[in-house]
Amino acid sequence: MIHYIKLIILFILPLNLLSAQTPQSSKMKSTTTKTLSKGELAEHQFRSKTLQDTAKINILRKICREYIDVDNQKLQKYATSMLQISEKINDQSGKADAYNFLGVVEDINAHYIKALEFYKKSLQLAKPAKKTKLIASVSNNIGLLEWKSGNYKESLSTFFYALRYAESIGSDKIQGNISSNIGLVYQDINRPHEALIWQKKALAFRMKDKNEYNLASNYNNLANAYSIVNKHDSVFFYHQKAIDLQTEIEDNYGLGISYLNAGIEYKNIKNYSKALWYYEKSKAIREEIKDSLGLSFTYMNLAETYKLTGKLSKAIIFGEKALAVSKNIKSNDRIAESSKSLADSYKLSGNLGRAIELQQQYTTYQDKIFNDEMIDKVAFLNIRYETEKKEKELSLTKLKVSKEVLASKQKNIWLIVLAGFFIVGLLIFRNLAIKSRLNQKQLALENDLLQEQNISKAQQQRLEISRDLHDSVGSQLTLMSSTLDSLKNSEKDPVKSKEKISSLSSFVDLSISELRNTLWILNADEVFLEDLHLKILNFINNASEAKEDIKFNYQFDIQENVKIESKIAANIFRILQEILNNSLKHSDARLIDIRINQNLNNLKMIISDNGKGFDFEMEKDSSFGLSNINKRTDELSGTLELETSPGNGTKYTIVTLLK
Repeated sequence: MIHYIKLIILFILPLNLLSAQTPQSSKMKSTTTKTLSKGELAEHQFRSKTLQDTAKINILRKICREYIDVDNQKLQKYATSMLQISEKINDQSGKADAYNFLGVVEDINAHYIKALEFYKKSLQLAKPAKKTKLIASVSNNIGLLEWKSGNYKESLSTFFYALRYAESIGSDKIQGNISSNIGLVYQDINRPHEALIWQKKALAFRMKDKNEYNLASNYNNLANAYSIVNKHDSVFFYHQKAIDLQTEIEDNYGLGISYLNAGIEYKNIKNYSKALWYYEKSKAIREEIKDSLGLSFTYMNLAETYKLTGKLSKAIIFGEKALAVSKNIKSNDRIAESSKSLADSYKLSGNLGRAIELQQQYTTYQDKIFNDEMIDKVAFLNIRYETEKKEKELSLTKLKVSKEVLASKQKNIWLIVLAGFFIVGLLIFRNLAIKSRLNQKQLALENDLLQEQNISKAQQQRLEISRDLHDSVGSQLTLMSSTLDSLKNSEKDPVKSKEKISSLSSFVDLSISELRNTLWILNADEVFLEDLHLKILNFINNASEAKEDIKFNYQFDIQENVKIESKIAANIFRILQEILNNSLKHSDARLIDIRINQNLNNLKMIISDNGKGFDFEMEKDSSFGLSNINKRTDELSGTLELETSPGNGTKYTIVTLLK
């Protein structure tokens, strides 16, 4: 139940033309004056009689983008106008965009076959025109349709196809949207590791794109992914980041979602007081913005939590509210879930009559959801049977019809009943056959995904091993090179020369040790923070021996010797190693300062030198070292700040999560 609540919120958001995001129009501001929205301003422009058809099409594009996820009727109206004008002047680009907008309209209305028809028409026009951005966007929308239909393999294939187009134009926004959707599919098929990987990739893109609404949505997606693997600290961390950002940008629609999800997580760990606090925040916001679908979830979670704490009267009050809202929006799913929850509350309170009534209501709506077609046919046959039965009784008491007529009617009744059972049997057999085929497809999908996962893991492992070997052995060779340079300058001093040769021998041993460390850290699942501390300390000591003319200041503040994943530890160590190697090789520094502080599950590293610095804008695209540091920081979902300029030294500030 909890998983469903979180997923459906994310399910309805991806209908945006380019993304699966919370609608920005939900931003609520209290004001005493009427301010026209962007959509209304564009509508005013469109009504101008002096506009050429081409200009009208461009304005209609803006209007449609403003009304996606906001007003589906207006979206349909203006998309239809856009299509008519585009057909009139044979504007292929306008027609492609109009078909995409109309596909979104049908998608929101749950007319998936019609939506797919419009999306395919849009693609047929976009491909010859080489509208790469639109191709990526429409393909993403088609992938979402396939996901909703349960075609997970097809949806992943379509998303990866869309991602290639998004990569070709370098759009951080579209790459972030598609990556997040891939993560949601993996989450839906119970692949939490892959779900986390793709949500982190989406977060990296969205941090570059700097769209605060998309970023807040991604924080929620990451929290939900961590919830599946029971990493509660990470769940609360990302929920709070989403809430803080949505509060700042006044995204009340998104806040309603975030508060509800945070409450669900607290309920999972049985902190019911905290759960109720978050639910009440969600309720207040959703009542204010009249989000009926959202309120059905919030009311029901309030009812469930009050039930767990033994407050049955409050559980019943909120359960009845959830049921009333669900009926008002005519959602069979919500009516069924609310009826089941409320029936349990009445049963615990001793009101068995109401509990039975609600349980029957739950069964009825579950049947509707499962197979409306079968229920309709059976209901029709039952009605005819009851009608014939009543007519028989009426004729016996009032008209006294002949025995032959009565016998005929009895035969008809039994024929109807037998026909009814026969049709029901056929329908049940049909459903079982469909389920069997779906199970076979699911099994085939899982096998295919397992093969793809194994190939992907092998490729990733080779990449990580090669990169770790480059970083570890490369750093030792740097130190050996520095020692050799120093050895040249001390030829006249036999004692120093002997010391340098000894150091050189040590570095050779250390290179071998680094190879072993690399294999060890790749094979280990977890290491302690103190192990990482010792590894960093050994590296700094070796660096200070290689460069006697450089002073090292070092501080590592550990609050708790926590366990961390080996890949996280490896990335942190390689980042520091790369930074120090850059300073040793290029900075001409006389002082290197390293300060590392642990704060709960965060690690903050500040590494600075008093060297000659460099021009970041000139070096950022050509420096492999800087690129390596940046990539590793992104993999940790961390932040990187670099302060440098020619003649003013260099300072790195890096903050990462330890979990």
